[in-house]
Amino acid sequence: MTTVYEQIILNDVSVKDHMTFDGLKDSQATHVLTGITYGATSIINVKYKLNRNETKKDVEGKLKAILQKNFWIKAEGELKMNIDENDAKEFEHSEFKLVSDGFIPEGGTVFQSIQEVAAFISTIPSLVKKTNGGKGVPLSYDFALIPIPDSTKLNDIIYSEINEGITSEALEVLNEMNNSKNYLCQKESDLKYNEDFIKDDYFQLLSSKKKELRELCFEIEYELSVMTPQITQCEKPDKAIRDVLKKYSNSDLTFPKIKSFCKTFEPCELKIQQIQRLKEGNEDIIFVGKETFVEVIFLDLDSYYILFFNLDDSVKLFENLNLFMKLSNKNVTKINSVVPVNSAAGDVHDEMKFVFVDSQLNTEARTLLKIPEGNRICEFINRICVDPDCLQTSKEDSSKCFVKCKVKRQFQLEKPNKRVDFDLCCPRSLQGGRHCCDKKKCEWYCYDCRKRMQFGFDGNLYCECGFAPISSFIYSCSDPLHSDYIKHDEHELTNWLAKNFSF
Repeated sequence: MTTVYEQIILNDVSVKDHMTFDGLKDSQATHVLTGITYGATSIINVKYKLNRNETKKDVEGKLKAILQKNFWIKAEGELKMNIDENDAKEFEHSEFKLVSDGFIPEGGTVFQSIQEVAAFISTIPSLVKKTNGGKGVPLSYDFALIPIPDSTKLNDIIYSEINEGITSEALEVLNEMNNSKNYLCQKESDLKYNEDFIKDDYFQLLSSKKKELRELCFEIEYELSVMTPQITQCEKPDKAIRDVLKKYSNSDLTFPKIKSFCKTFEPCELKIQQIQRLKEGNEDIIFVGKETFVEVIFLDLDSYYILFFNLDDSVKLFENLNLFMKLSNKNVTKINSVVPVNSAAGDVHDEMKFVFVDSQLNTEARTLLKIPEGNRICEFINRICVDPDCLQTSKEDSSKCFVKCKVKRQFQLEKPNKRVDFDLCCPRSLQGGRHCCDKKKCEWYCYDCRKRMQFGFDGNLYCECGFAPISSFIYSCSDPLHSDYIKHDEHELTNWLAKNFSF
């Protein structure tokens, strides 16, 4: 941070009256001090121990994002850094080392946690106020070149003051170039944090643009540094600075044009946003990007939904994405998140997993699983694709009524000879009120096997998954007013069955 800038204006009359060149006659000095910038510099080095499953790139992106989110500076010079408990956990196994330029008292450089670092940062302005009358320590010096004068006319050196308006223009350009560099660096940092889902071409574009900007900045800064003493010594008019600045204003590297250039990355940012939404809904989703070794991923997967997502193909892109979000979101109540495994044995159940494949960058997964082209969700049960297009199935199912079983079903090789298709009104139709469903009889299907449910006159419902007592099922009809699965009222269910069946 900077506090005070002190300057000697050499061509000011009040200064000239006190100038003497006696000290330069026998000296080899080439420059004279004209300005000092005061303030303070403090660097906190963070040493982080990587976990086995972390990479250096992942950690750099994560920690940088946390620090940028929590650190801010007020115009009045106030510094703040607020770290909440969740962010602080990311630094639990870190070490902190402070390097400063001498404005910090002894004993104030040891930190045990990131919260102590945050607390210290907030005290920096007050520490600086206690140093050197509130100015802090010198950060940088400005020097003016001493011309080679006639030995008899040292006191006749003439200085020309640069127009303040032109100086402001130059500073504005330099600040804008710095903002452009920071903007590109931030864009690159955001993309690198998710680089497994970003085309390499985008990074090459960014790198090329950063190089162009860096070279132009160096050229302009160098020319200004050479030109400034020439102007003060009346060798060039101060308007020559504007000619240098035109190189920037006429280029494709102004800040507005840099922002326009970065619109190229909007598709990448859109993809990153969707991936982040999926992670917020379910942190256990498996993501397959350009560097993922797919054969290893699918070795341990038996039953799962897999989304093939290609941002270059807009057909059914967001329809499939929204359905996948609905299926995978842990924050949405799911009555039945397991699928039967080895149903013939009436054996175990396996929890469904969720896989996101960036098929724009990774074609191996589609080839390995022999999945047709296009954006789609596929359902795999026991490593067999039972539904190659869940979106289409979902649309077809919107007109069907489904039941889910809340207990483990039993299985027998032969079903009872006496059984009928199970047709029953929806339990919500019996509740009354304006939100009740249609009172018509519904044809009920099993949510798991998608087959018609049958009543066996023994108090059980049957399907391809096995059988279970009729009281162990919950219902959701196709009526648009119906939402979640609900249970039939046992008294109403008994009365209904007594009227329609005898067993």
